[in-house]
Amino acid sequence: MADEVRIALVGVGRIGLTHAENLARRVYGARLVAVTTANAERAAEAHRVCGDVAVYPELEALLAGIAASARLEVRRERPGRVVVIGRP
Repeated sequence: MADEVRIALVGVGRIGLTHAENLARRVYGARLVAVTTANAERAAEAHRVCGDVAVYPELEALLAGIAASARLEVRRERPGRVVVIGRP
């Protein structure tokens, strides 16, 4: 889809996994590309319900993966705030 919004979800606990599944299967124009979880069972469940989604063990790994694959600059401005900048 040309106008899709690629989304990464931090945390796939009980509610997070429900949100992930909805984004992956039910939200028009959304494409779930990655989630974070340090729990191997949750990672397997995310693959089962969401399909081809990258799973990272922590936020920092997710941000590094996104920056490398999408040609983005990711900066941590302060605790709780991350800035993602698209590069041409």
